[in-house]
Amino acid sequence: MPNLGSRKKDNPSRMDRHTEDLPQLSNEDQLSIMNKVRNGEWSIEDALKEARKENKRLCKQNSQTEEEQQPSQYNFSVHKHNRYRWQKRVLQIDFKTKMLFSIEKGIIKRQLLFSIVKSCDEGVGSRFSISFKGYHDYELEATSVEEKNKIMQLRRLGIIQMGEI
Repeated sequence: MPNLGSRKKDNPSRMDRHTEDLPQLSNEDQLSIMNKVRNGEWSIEDALKEARKENKRLCKQNSQTEEEQQPSQYNFSVHKHNRYRWQKRVLQIDFKTKMLFSIEKGIIKRQLLFSIVKSCDEGVGSRFSISFKGYHDYELEATSVEEKNKIMQLRRLGIIQMGEI
């Protein structure tokens, strides 16, 4: 008995094959190009070339907006070792200003440039330390090992962006 269900075509139709090659433009862009062809300003080949250029420009613009949407500032709750006690701090890593901030109770205590970071060393468990040029080291403990790993990954990224390594 024959199967009456839907079957996928093995070969795409001519229409499907040709539309895959064409760029996807907005309605306004399509109308503009069609009017120029209709008025004899452009040939069909010119219109296709222009549509492909416009499509590439739109793709490039979309990729740039996606990059801008990625956060440039990260906040982590940490404990900083200071004179035989641990103080709760927020460690803020800001890639726009290329700075590291130490915030206590909403007040920025230190603003340190990425360029003065000598190293960022992992410790046991969720502990880690950051060494600076011309400033004392920070001995820190993240709230979890996952948070510490994320901080280490971001610090490496920040240092690499600055060309320190």
